[in-house]
Amino acid sequence: MHIVAIAGNDRRELRKLEQVKVKAPVSLRVFGWTNDIAALMQAARLLVTKPGGLTISEAALCSLPVVFFDPSLVQSSSTPSGWFDAGAAVIAQGPVETASAIVSLLRNGQATEAMVLGSKQMARPHARREIAALALNLFAPVEPATRRMTA
Repeated sequence: MHIVAIAGNDRRELRKLEQVKVKAPVSLRVFGWTNDIAALMQAARLLVTKPGGLTISEAALCSLPVVFFDPSLVQSSSTPSGWFDAGAAVIAQGPVETASAIVSLLRNGQATEAMVLGSKQMARPHARREIAALALNLFAPVEPATRRMTA
């Protein structure tokens, strides 16, 4: 198992992750901020994350199954429940359940593939175009009603 951990701009979390020791056959690579999220997601088999709109949108575009792990954020956000309902995610409560979900999914290719299909359903690759069309329709001029003329 190859684990890639991304701390973003959180330097404290970055230092904590860099202290983690792993044993073969597991490997761990730790990043702070990176612009390579899309490439990392395309190479991944599974995303383990707390709920977040942009990250989840990118995961959908990559057809990436998700394990949500932060119980407090999972309960306060509607994002995970939509993903769970679509079969694209597992919601884990705490570190032990999260680790168990990860191992179970990595060992069960059929379950992971089903989640890939669910994730594809969540993707909206043309969302910008759809939103722009809806906005333009709101501002489209209203044609005046044609009045009937009597002779």
